[in-house]
Amino acid sequence: MGTMIELIRAAAMVVTVLIIARAVLSWAGPSASNAVVRWVYRVTDPILRPIQSLIPAFGGIDFSPLIAIVLVQLARDLLVRLLVELA
Repeated sequence: MGTMIELIRAAAMVVTVLIIARAVLSWAGPSASNAVVRWVYRVTDPILRPIQSLIPAFGGIDFSPLIAIVLVQLARDLLVRLLVELA
């Protein structure tokens, strides 16, 4: 059970880092021809697009990465608690 919990925590951390990377890339004006940039956008789009469609940018600031990170952390905590209770 401990391995599953660590896997969930690691996956949440990877997703969080990718969301932060995407936010930083958006400030830097990334090149669409860069394979790493395309991959980061492809991985994070399914998480960020639904949030962006519900909550528009305010004053040119996109809060979807912040909201997504909070949701990822909440999902991580919920899954870990469920696994601990099942054990």
